[in-house]
Amino acid sequence: MNFAQKLDHNLLSNSLNNATTHGSTHHGYSFEDFVILALGFTEEDGTPYRDRKQGGTKNHRQPFDIPKEVAQRNPILPEAYKLPWSIKSVKMGTPVGLGTARLQHDAWTKEGLVQVSGLYSKVGGDKVLEHFSIEIVPPDEGYWGNITKEVIARIDPKGVSRDDYSREEFETETGEVNRNRTGVIGLRALGRQRNLQAYMNFSDYTALVA
Repeated sequence: MNFAQKLDHNLLSNSLNNATTHGSTHHGYSFEDFVILALGFTEEDGTPYRDRKQGGTKNHRQPFDIPKEVAQRNPILPEAYKLPWSIKSVKMGTPVGLGTARLQHDAWTKEGLVQVSGLYSKVGGDKVLEHFSIEIVPPDEGYWGNITKEVIARIDPKGVSRDDYSREEFETETGEVNRNRTGVIGLRALGRQRNLQAYMNFSDYTALVA
């Protein structure tokens, strides 16, 4: 079953420009909300899966937009798609943020995930959908290459007290690891937020999903 073909691309494109969102910030959430509703992801009581502010259980800090347990209770999904789902709206040519590194590693290397991608260009002030896909990404340690969980744990500032935290050291060490990486997933230090993020270059991302 090709889920990407089931969704109306005009409505998907419209969702990229919809100012009404249910997430904590605008970026990407209207597109994400549309995909969730269109494919019938629900809360345990059968109501649409939605943000906590709307009475649901979705938390913008969770590792994936649709957790595995939510995908597993969706009756229209074949077993192969009952994995964590990541939903991305991405401007053509820009790097793609994948989320907090320590929370992403296992899905990419051990379990696999479903990647939903809406690639868009800008025409005037509007976003125009150029590509839409829903792809199963099988697990492969090669995505991370030499960036192991141990490397991530060594430089991740989570749990480090403010007195012991050095933003300069965090950013420098992350840069060194990233420059020497052998996989397609890299690391990005958000020093002010003390958050170690995973990302992928646009060309590597599109080779995977487009």
